[in-house]
Order: sequence, then C-alpha cells, then structure tokens
Amino acid sequence: MDLPFELKLLKRGRPKDDVWQHYLEGERDSQGHASAVCTYCNLKYSRGETSLLKGHLANHCMKAPGNVIRMYQHNFEENAKKKMKINGQLTLNEFHDKDQPLPKGKSDRIDKALTRFFICCGVSFRIVESPFFLDFLQELNSAYNPSSRDILTNRLFEEELGYVNSKVLRELEATKNLTLALDGWSSLNHLSIWNFTILTPTNKEYIYQLLDLSSNSHTGEFIAEKIEDILIRVGAEKFSAIVSDNGSNVRKARGIIQSKHPYIEDVRCISHCVNLISCDIVKHPFAENLLKKINILANFFRNNAMAGAKLRELIKSMNVKGGGIVTFCKTSNYSNILSNEKIKPIIRSWNFFNDLKVLAFILKPLRDTILLLERSSANLSDCYLGMACIAASMKKLPRTFNQKFKNHCISMINKRLEEFDDDNYLLAFFLHPRFRTCLKYGVWQRIVIIAGKVAKNAEMDLECSRILCSQLLMYKNNERPFNQPYSNGIDDPIKWWTSMELEPPYLQSLALRLFSICPNSTSCERGFSMCGWICNKRQLRLEVERLESIAKIISYYRSNTHSEFGFYGKGMKKESVKLSDSEINAIVNDSLAELEPEEEDDDVEIIKKIQVRRTTDGHPISNNQVVVLIENTINVLHQNIIDGLDKDFLEDDNNLIEDNLNNDDNENNNCDNENDKEESGRGIINYNVEDLAKRIC
Repeated sequence: MDLPFELKLLKRGRPKDDVWQHYLEGERDSQGHASAVCTYCNLKYSRGETSLLKGHLANHCMKAPGNVIRMYQHNFEENAKKKMKINGQLTLNEFHDKDQPLPKGKSDRIDKALTRFFICCGVSFRIVESPFFLDFLQELNSAYNPSSRDILTNRLFEEELGYVNSKVLRELEATKNLTLALDGWSSLNHLSIWNFTILTPTNKEYIYQLLDLSSNSHTGEFIAEKIEDILIRVGAEKFSAIVSDNGSNVRKARGIIQSKHPYIEDVRCISHCVNLISCDIVKHPFAENLLKKINILANFFRNNAMAGAKLRELIKSMNVKGGGIVTFCKTSNYSNILSNEKIKPIIRSWNFFNDLKVLAFILKPLRDTILLLERSSANLSDCYLGMACIAASMKKLPRTFNQKFKNHCISMINKRLEEFDDDNYLLAFFLHPRFRTCLKYGVWQRIVIIAGKVAKNAEMDLECSRILCSQLLMYKNNERPFNQPYSNGIDDPIKWWTSMELEPPYLQSLALRLFSICPNSTSCERGFSMCGWICNKRQLRLEVERLESIAKIISYYRSNTHSEFGFYGKGMKKESVKLSDSEINAIVNDSLAELEPEEEDDDVEIIKKIQVRRTTDGHPISNNQVVVLIENTINVLHQNIIDGLDKDFLEDDNNLIEDNLNNDDNENNNCDNENDKEESGRGIINYNVEDLAKRIC
C-alpha cells in the first residue's frame, strides 16, 4: 500500500539525531518540523532544531545528568577545534581576493570570530543584516557569505557558548583551591540578579551562574541552598573559600556552608571594609564641608562654558593630570545659584587649599589600598598589608594637624579593623616570605593557634598538626628549606611556595591554600558592570538566561585572551609588538569598557611635600600619640611595609620609629622539644589546638 504524499515527505532526509532521546517529540508544523519537550526540565521548543536542543542540554538545563551535559559540551569543543585547524600549506588564493566559495573550514572560522565579535563587543545581532555591514564584509572578502541573524543568534551562539562552557568545566575539573564569590544586583528592569563567580588560583574569573531571585526572599538559608547547588555541581572539595560582602543574610549563608564544609573558609570582602573606612571618614564635618565646596566648584566649571574652557586651558598649559575637577558625588545642577558670590570666597580662602592637601593625605592611602585589594590577583596577605599601610600613614601624619579630625580618622579605622580582623589574614601575612619578620613580640602563639585550627578543620589528625607546627617554627626561624630568597616584583607567594621541596608538604599545602583565596567579591561587581553595559546601555529586553550566556562568554575570553587569540600581540607580523598577558588583557578590558564621562581618570597629582598647615584649632599633636589597633600585632613601620607607601608623603623623623625597633628580630625563639616517648597523635582528630600551641611555643 502506497503511503500518503505527506508521510513520504516526512520520511525523507537524514536520520533523526541522537539528541532526540532526551526530548519528547510533539506535533509537527507545516514544514515537517516537530516540537520538543526536554525530559529533564520540561522546557518546550515549538520547533526542535538540533543545534538548539544540543545547546540547551550543554548550556542551560540544570536538571540534566552530569554525563549528558559534559558529553554535549565536549561535542561543541571538538567541533570548534576542527573548525580552528588551519592548513599550514599556503595557496595563491590566500594573497588576493577571489570569487570562488571559501573552504568550509575557513568559513567556519570566520563565523566563529564574527560570533565572538558580536557577543563580546555588545554589538546588536541586527547589524549582521545591515547593508553597510554587508558592504564592509564584501570589501574584506567577497567570497565570504555571512550567516543570517537567525543562525547567528541561535546555532552559532549556542556553539560558542558550548565551547566556552566545555573549556571552563575542563579547567575547573583540573583545578583545586577555588574561591566562590557572590553578590546581588538590581538591574534597570528592577530584577534582583545574583552573580556567582568562580575564581581560580591563577587569577582567572569565570561567571558560573546568574540567577533571577526577584520572586524569592533572600534569607540566609535560601542563599545557602543556592551556594550548595553550585558546590555539588562543581565539587565542594575543590573550594577553599566563599567570599561576599558582610550583609546579614550572606553572612549567615557563609556560616551555614562552613558548618557543613569546615574546610571552606568564611571570608568577608576586605575591599568593602576599606570602603566603609572612607565613608566613615568623610562623614566628619571637616571633610563633609570641604567636599561640599568641591562639588560647588566642580558644578560651576562644568556648567559655565567660559570658566570651564579657561580651566581646561590652564590644566593643559600646566600639564596637570586628571582631566579636570570631578564632583565627589553626583549632584543636581543648579547653575542659577552657582554665582561668583559662592565661588570667590572658596577660591580666595587660603585654608581651603591647605585643607585639600590634608584630606588628600588621609584618603590617598585608603584609595591605594582599595585598588590593591580589588585586584583579581589579591590574596589574604594583602588584607593585612593594606591595613598596615593605612596604619603607617596615620603614624606619618604631620605634627600640626586638626586634632579632632585626626582622632575621628583613627577611631573609624580602629572600628573597622576590629570588625574585619580575621585570623586567616594574619596567618597568610605571616606566611608571605616578605613579611614573616614584621610581627611583634607575643603574636607567635596566636599564629600557631590559627594554623592548628585550619589544620583541624581540614581533618588533619594530631600527628599531622604537630608536624605542621614544627614546619611553621622552621619557617619562622628561616631554616632550610624555607631560607630560599624571595625577589619582590619577580616572585609571588604561590610561586615561592610551589618551588618548595618539603616532605611531608603540610605547611606548603596550607600556604598554597591560603594564597589561592581571593579576599574580595569585586569580580561580581565587575560582572555586574559588564551586565549593565550590555543590558542597560544596549539591549533592555535581554532575558536573564541570555544575559548569563553573554556574560559567561565575555568573562572566559577576558581571562584567556592570550591563549584564545592566536595572532594578537605575539609578534607574528613585522609591524606587531609582543605583549604580555596582562597587557593584552588590559587592552581587551578597555575595549569592553564604556565609562561615564565623569568616571574617566580623575586622579590628581598631589604636591609632594606637605608643609605646616593652618589647622582649624591650631593645636599640634605629637605623632607618637597615634595608636592604631593593628600595631598590637605587627610593626607597621617595618621597612618591608613602608616600602609600599608613597615616600613623597612620609616625614623623615627618626623619633617615629624608636618605639617600633623591638620587632620580632629580638623575639625569644626558644621552644621546647617534643618528648620522644609521648604518643605520636596519629589518628587523633578531637584535640585541643591551644594545648598544641603550648607545646610548640
């Protein structure tokens, strides 16, 4: 019996793809395309295109089995590798335009590069069908036939996302000591989006997931559930820390996770701490009134065309860096009230410019510390280093100073340092080979207790903990193998500890674990800035899933620019210049950035020598009365610490360091040897860390 003509049409063509075993086939449309429903998450596609179905399993379905996800991600990666293979034999057609169709491999590579360009540069996919863009492509190579907008936004996009997800998954599987950073953000569409970013010990940042939690209550328990889901998918044993700001809900979530996984450290964002110090300082009437005057001047020169032009001429003629006056915060423009009667008294005031120098002297070390701690390469030792630099700046305050403002600054710094003083910061600072001699007398026992707690949380038994503390003492005394040199600017703590030949490697593993932790959640802020650039500035109607996909691709190429771009900055062409990884990444980040006009470089060149100032109360205060809490732990005027400060701001006054000469070089290092007849402690997990410290110290 002959089949109807319609059924014959359905049976013609290539066989059904294996991806359909994960979908329920539905009704067919007039062209014979069936709808599809995912058997794992019940997501329905009105038209089951094979590329979209594979992309869903590889990139979006959270309920699919891990082996299914990895299989399709691996397929995308293998297909991408085949497309990127270049025949080494050059032909005549490589050197001139031609009318013949391009080889499929060449066309596929151009498609991939074009897809990355549209995604990573925030270009609307509609442009691919613009006659001006098509004319541009024709001039480049008339043989290239660009894909349609539909193919670009679906098949090519999903292939690129699958390639990126596969590469990231492969790297995470081979990496340990990961850090999970999280933060929340309100989009312009009033959605509550949470960013979960994974940071590797090699300073790479990967946006793992963006979640729209607008319809949920952001309790600590709920956020902990979302964190736990990610830990399960990646592997909880691979993580060293979870870092976020110090909101009550995320603080509770971190505590819940640490109670379940004691080896995962609970870390608060340290750059948030320094930001709070800055905010507290400028709340003082001295700083608040000064900043109001700055805003008045900035608005005047911004709104008055003639005055602004004259100011720009003076800035250019005097070679002043910074680009002009910038308001401290965004204010309403009241040009009608910014008259000369308000401007002249400010400019003519001698105290105004001297007070600016005072405020700049206070805020500059805070600003430098924030920049230090917001880097993706920041580690836990930088936390204590940043605090020490702030304290050293307070010690270097001029003798003639506003006493009330000075006391306010020190009070606010002490308040925040006491709040954010974390044991892991101190231990990592001590394990940094450059700063091991900066501790004060009496801190050694605290170091041993901290190391013992970390070892106990890592489920090391008493015997292993004793060996660890013994190695810690050898490191403190600069004994072999811990006496190898450390070159500042060339080495970093991870390289130094990785080169160590230590058996058993207990202290080495502990140090590498601590130095792999990034103590800030700034990566999430960078991700939100990127999302705001993509969504708010470009396409307001992007769904969160598509926004997550774009952010994942951009974050991957930001972290792997050097390996993914086979030609750029490697000197393959005569006119090209070889660039380092950091230089290439900086260029890529600049190309992806879109700053507001007032957010451009506003750094101000500060006068090098601070002269005697006219203070508000005229009451000079001695420098040795400045007491910052961190001085109880470390010598903030140790040479290795003040080397990182701007020496132009430091007074040469020998009496400042007389009370800091008794550092740990004079510390008594005599420790009792272990009794050989005592039990080894093997297999003992429930032990007292303080008793362990007493045996070592």
